[in-house]
Amino acid sequence: MLGWEFPPQITGGLGTACEGLTRALAQHNLQIHFFMPRLYGNESAPHLDLYDVTSGITQQGSRPGVRLKAHWLSDSEVTEHENYEKMLVYDIPSFLSPYLRPEHKTLSEAELRTIRSKSVRDFKTLISGEEIFSTTEEIVVPGAPSAKSGQHYGQRLFEEVHAYAIRAVALSRGLDFDVIHAHDWMTYLAGIAIGRASGKPVILHVHSLESDRSGIYKNETIAHIEESSLKVATAVMAVSHYTRRRVIDDYKIPESKVFTVHNGLSERTCIAPTRTADDIFRVLFLGRVTFQKGPDYFVEAALRTLKHLPNTQFILAGSGDMLEQLRQKIKKAGAEKNFLLPGFLRGHEVDEIFANSDLYVMPSVSEPFGLSALEALYYDIPIIVSRQSGVSEVIKHALKADFWDVEELADLIVGALKYPELRRDLLQMAKQEVKRLDWNASAKRVMEIYRTVT
Repeated sequence: MLGWEFPPQITGGLGTACEGLTRALAQHNLQIHFFMPRLYGNESAPHLDLYDVTSGITQQGSRPGVRLKAHWLSDSEVTEHENYEKMLVYDIPSFLSPYLRPEHKTLSEAELRTIRSKSVRDFKTLISGEEIFSTTEEIVVPGAPSAKSGQHYGQRLFEEVHAYAIRAVALSRGLDFDVIHAHDWMTYLAGIAIGRASGKPVILHVHSLESDRSGIYKNETIAHIEESSLKVATAVMAVSHYTRRRVIDDYKIPESKVFTVHNGLSERTCIAPTRTADDIFRVLFLGRVTFQKGPDYFVEAALRTLKHLPNTQFILAGSGDMLEQLRQKIKKAGAEKNFLLPGFLRGHEVDEIFANSDLYVMPSVSEPFGLSALEALYYDIPIIVSRQSGVSEVIKHALKADFWDVEELADLIVGALKYPELRRDLLQMAKQEVKRLDWNASAKRVMEIYRTVT
């Protein structure tokens, strides 16, 4: 299995989904070799510690200069995290990350010169016999607030995707496996290349498409990688019927090889609210502050809501390329006292923000699924979601609006806050629906698809 993030180092819902799915698959006695890049080198999850070659079992790739690290869990780790005993995690040295934050590193010039080698030039033909992208291409993040093509991607991202793929192919040669399962576009090249080298079936898991993330400003190179990879894959998994239909329609992929696998929800221990009793409503947006997630529509609807409910606080939690322009919009409207912008949240901070909110709003422009909406329900928070989301398929008892209709969105927010009976009834019915969405059901569906291709 190939991924590019795993908790606690995450930038969005993909890492959380990989954790939930692999935990459930491991319960069915599947042995999982999980390949992942590492950004920080200080991952704190005990079930996914990554050691140097002298610290545990190692796999040595055939290409010179590639150091590969892995370890089986110790007895104490297995006891604490018993669902991971079938999972072996590999650190592939690459600073692969889809979204640039200031603390992110990129490959050094020396590493880039190494990557621009004959092996890279040969690798380009592994997908379709044509050049997918130029190794000299770079994507940078200018200071402009709008999300133009590629601006939310890290520098030299394509170089790093190449590096990850080359090292993943080298590592896979020493392993015994039955199927290749790659999550999202950054691992597709690696997945297809391993499939070509091994002759094993390749399943590509679509958590989002470039058109979801960037809309009309999509990066054509990334879209080409998605299309080329999906066309040659043995099978494709999509996280919702909404995403499945987009894969089929946008990239002309045969319906017969595209399967829907809804995400699940992991059980978690909810913390008690810590806020003092008051008459202030708190409305939460939690996600990347970028085009796909619709934070501008959240702010616009919030400003309209304040005309009716001035004692409302809107929490815009997350980081992204639109954050500063929205901060200025709020300031210009004179509404700073009604907004809280805490930035990117992790772990306990996420739990705390959920525990102290009254309503969750997900106004995404294009949301393949929307795990955060399920997490809100877990915290007994009613939700408002855009109709352009996968989660709206599985949660019928949620208030829904088209992402662009800020008037309707504001009306729903006002109605949900003014009428506690409405919030209570919606929440009770939605929580019944959530019970059907567990990772074990997702894992069973994935294993059915595995059996169809092996």
